Amino acid sequence: MYLNKAKKIKAVLEGSGLAGFFSKPLIRRVVFILAVLFFISGIVFSVYSQPELISNINAFPVMVILALCVPFTILQSIWELQLTVRLLGRRISFYDAMSTTVLAIAANMLPLPGNVMVKVSKFKSLGVTYKSGISITLLTGLFWLGCAFVYGGLWLLYIEYLWLGAFLLFGGIGITAVTSLVMNFLYKGAKLIFYLIVGRFLFIGINAVRLYLCFSAFGVDVDFSRASILTIAPALAAVVAFVPSGLGVAEALASGLGGMIDVSSASSYLATALNRVLGLVFLAFLAALIFVFGRFGKEFYGRHGNDT
Repeated sequence: MYLNKAKKIKAVLEGSGLAGFFSKPLIRRVVFILAVLFFISGIVFSVYSQPELISNINAFPVMVILALCVPFTILQSIWELQLTVRLLGRRISFYDAMSTTVLAIAANMLPLPGNVMVKVSKFKSLGVTYKSGISITLLTGLFWLGCAFVYGGLWLLYIEYLWLGAFLLFGGIGITAVTSLVMNFLYKGAKLIFYLIVGRFLFIGINAVRLYLCFSAFGVDVDFSRASILTIAPALAAVVAFVPSGLGVAEALASGLGGMIDVSSASSYLATALNRVLGLVFLAFLAALIFVFGRFGKEFYGRHGNDT
């Protein structure tokens, strides 16, 4: 279903100029390969700079992330998708939302605009136009950036980085407010939009906990406020749409941000990279479960559907 609609969505997404250039399949593949190489190079350089970071990794924080934090992140994403569909005047089951969320995250790692394509395809199957589906997907992405700026700005003010904190805080409030007004004008659902904002702050807060635990896994003593500030990095990286899932970009931004707030660049890069890898590990496990049980369910109903 998703692949059948991919060409139509790509036609909408591929405009003229820079956006159209980076939407070309060959360019996307080259960018993907470069992003992977950059990501791996950053890990190698970080380990070379501080080899003690991997000499005694603590497995307990890793297990907590996999057992609790990543599942909560997935649940939040499912809830957000259900809210988005309701804002479009449609309904989606928990299982369908989970399947779409997992597929969207996985597709976002491919050399194509996977996250948008999967979600918009699902919206289309629910009777939503491509234009509305793309618009609401991009607007929810702006929520992430705005909320991340607000969240990170507040923590920067807390640790007395006043100018940068105030800049991000008010910038984030502006982005979130304008996005909310536009979304409410287009889709008329103030209550659902409020829930989307709350959900996005929840997502960012969970990500902060994950980063804090990733630092702990490497034995790096970083307070929660500084780990929280680094959540700005993946939100900014998501703006760089031509890099699959912000691969390498989020880690590089976290490394730079860490250096600004007295956290070593190497540990910031590795903590952000570990956070990404753990998310993908759990995602692979969940995708396998969906495939197995989804296939079993189809076979079961195919055999027994006429018994009632």
